[in-house]
Amino acid sequence: MASMFDRLAGMASNPRTQQAIRDLTERGQKLAHDPRTKARLQDLRERGQKLANDPRTRARLDDLRKRGEKLASDPRTRARLDDVVRRLQGHGPKGTGRP
Repeated sequence: MASMFDRLAGMASNPRTQQAIRDLTERGQKLAHDPRTKARLQDLRERGQKLANDPRTRARLDDLRKRGEKLASDPRTRARLDDVVRRLQGHGPKGTGRP
């Protein structure tokens, strides 16, 4: 049975795959140089910057940060997280006597 790397190497050397890569590269370059695409990106950049500088957005982020810090320092939350980590590492729940 062929390994995954052998399959990928075979696929990469396939002429149809190489042609598809060339076509996608060409389409991507056309899209990147299109003035409408550049205008959309500039508009999104400006809107994102405006949103990031909005005092309401900053206040929301500060509130979320404080709530997150409060949750992270809560002993019950810490115990739940420790339990999840323990289970993911292959150990059973604490105190049941199961492995």
